[in-house]
Amino acid sequence: MAEFACFNEDDPNTTYLLPFLGAHYHVPAENVMVKSIRTNRLTSAEIDAVVRSRAPEAWKRCLTFGRVMRIRGVEGNALYTTFVPTDGTYEERRVLRLVPWRVAHACFPEVKEWAMCNPNNREQVWAEVMAIYDWRKEVDLPDAPRIDPRRNDWPQVTLEHPVVVRTPPPPPSDPMEDWDAHLENNAERRVPPPLPPRQNATPNAAVDVVNERANAFIEDHIRQMQGAGLLGGLPYLPPVAPAPVQPSAPMAEDLRALSDFLFECKDVVEEGAYLAASNALKRVWDRAI
Repeated sequence: MAEFACFNEDDPNTTYLLPFLGAHYHVPAENVMVKSIRTNRLTSAEIDAVVRSRAPEAWKRCLTFGRVMRIRGVEGNALYTTFVPTDGTYEERRVLRLVPWRVAHACFPEVKEWAMCNPNNREQVWAEVMAIYDWRKEVDLPDAPRIDPRRNDWPQVTLEHPVVVRTPPPPPSDPMEDWDAHLENNAERRVPPPLPPRQNATPNAAVDVVNERANAFIEDHIRQMQGAGLLGGLPYLPPVAPAPVQPSAPMAEDLRALSDFLFECKDVVEEGAYLAASNALKRVWDRAI
């Protein structure tokens, strides 16, 4: 028999690890009153959720017959279970997870009934395993919340890698999904702001707004062209606002929407494309006059 408790007695590298205050400790084999015969198999995320929970329903199916270990120390004896992750780090199987005593009290009457439904579990050979469900905090571990391996002089384990429950990282994202998200984000930034209320607006007011936008476009174009040296050093002359025009109401609405959209896009498109779109808008405007 191995000096320390192992889940595989033929392999001394499979010793159980008792976590306590950020460290791990070996458990002497002689201190194991009942060894588990089954191990819970869950995903890393599910294991993490169980060991962090104090809800009986979260633990119940992890405490069925043969899945609970009973370990004694100078304080009394406590109950533990183990997990094998279906993903992530398989070192988790070595770690003894303390069963909260309130969870044990709440779950054991029902879990014992489940165990008794199988006649084989009632055989004398399984008497010690069945007796786990009669465990009571006030009787078996009255003066301590858990077993302290330091108080019991159990040796600390030096681990090359920490043994923790890890949820595996998500798989690499599809590059096309990233590009789609990029396009969607840019589209959200390019959406023009909502138009101001125009409840009392007149056709002339709508045309004035279009003229004001057109003047702003032209002034901005000239500044950009001067900055790029495209005007050959010619002096800057502010454009003259065109005289009010009276295009049809639908045409005015369309031109206004196009003006707003182009204005919002000027910082996210290439300069050549911006100038081409502005010139096209101006030609449409000229034809509408």
